[in-house]
Amino acid sequence: MAALTLEQSTMTIVRTSVTTVLLAALSWLIFHLVGQRRNVVDFLIATEGEMKKVNWSSRKEVFGATKVVIVTVLALGIMLFLVDVLFILFFVAIKVLRIDILSGLFGRGQ
Repeated sequence: MAALTLEQSTMTIVRTSVTTVLLAALSWLIFHLVGQRRNVVDFLIATEGEMKKVNWSSRKEVFGATKVVIVTVLALGIMLFLVDVLFILFFVAIKVLRIDILSGLFGRGQ
């Protein structure tokens, strides 16, 4: 591994120092704003109490609801595709569209 030049070494020290100072300042600010103000502390305590009252869904319920959403989205997508094909066929039949339906839908085999 090649040794760092003086300029690269200085830049590395500056970057590390600036990051460390910013992190320390942000940590102090968060501690001061959250940990020292009574209204913020009361809010966090009330939030914790409300979170204990929440009725969380079980893993089985979440999987069941996810399956319903996936099936519904797939069914809706298939239905919209079929309606779109029917509209294309209708417009081709009344000569508003002049396309070869199979190549128009599925490409020209390229």
